[in-house]
Amino acid sequence: MRTERMLLALTHDHLVGTVPLVVGIVLVVVLVAAVTFGRRVRRRQPPPEARPQPRAGSWRTRDEHGAGDPHRRG
Repeated sequence: MRTERMLLALTHDHLVGTVPLVVGIVLVVVLVAAVTFGRRVRRRQPPPEARPQPRAGSWRTRDEHGAGDPHRRG
């Protein structure tokens, strides 16, 4: 029984390193293809509207922030 396991291990030893390598290469190819496809789709879409964005956080002026404690920061 022990020799059968050794023969099985010896005959399938190349699969231990080859299968993960092939799976990794396929995964990399799929990811690169997905990024390329996404960039092409994104390029076809019209650009978003250029509209003014509100300032947030500590960049607000007192008028934008509203009535409140002038000593309070944040």
